[in-house]
Amino acid sequence: MKNTGRKALSVLLALLLLASLLPMAALAVVPTAYAEVYTEKELKNALAQDSAVTDIYLGTDIQLTGTLEVKKDVTLDLDEYTLSYINKKYEASTAIWVTAGCSLTLQGEGSIYVEGQNANGDVIGIQLEAGGSLYAVDMDVTVRNTGSGGGAYGVWSDKNATVSVENYTTIR
Repeated sequence: MKNTGRKALSVLLALLLLASLLPMAALAVVPTAYAEVYTEKELKNALAQDSAVTDIYLGTDIQLTGTLEVKKDVTLDLDEYTLSYINKKYEASTAIWVTAGCSLTLQGEGSIYVEGQNANGDVIGIQLEAGGSLYAVDMDVTVRNTGSGGGAYGVWSDKNATVSVENYTTIR
């Protein structure tokens, strides 16, 4: 009788041990691909459509020399840094272009500053194609057109684009 009780207890303990291992495998979370970037080139590589990166963190202020194209759903955490684009070529200027059907989340208490000298067109901070979306939290977007004509727009959207802002976000 004693041996039967010990065998039953051994089997029960073995089953409990196996059962404790199952939830760990079932609850395993696949980590999100992220990148910390310090240059425009690193930022553009992380935004590339074939890149697995979905969360991008600025590691310093970055000065852009051209438009950033967002061709996938991505989060850009400015982490209190500034992303700036100053275009002195007298042409239309857009800092960030979100393509159709893609979404961009901006966060991190940083800022986006865009300045252009366009006499015949617009200077745009963030442009959304149809079906694109922007979600901005705790950040600042400032756009200036120092030319004699055209307009300056913090966010420009085509039809069916969505723009959401929260907390202390300003767009000017």
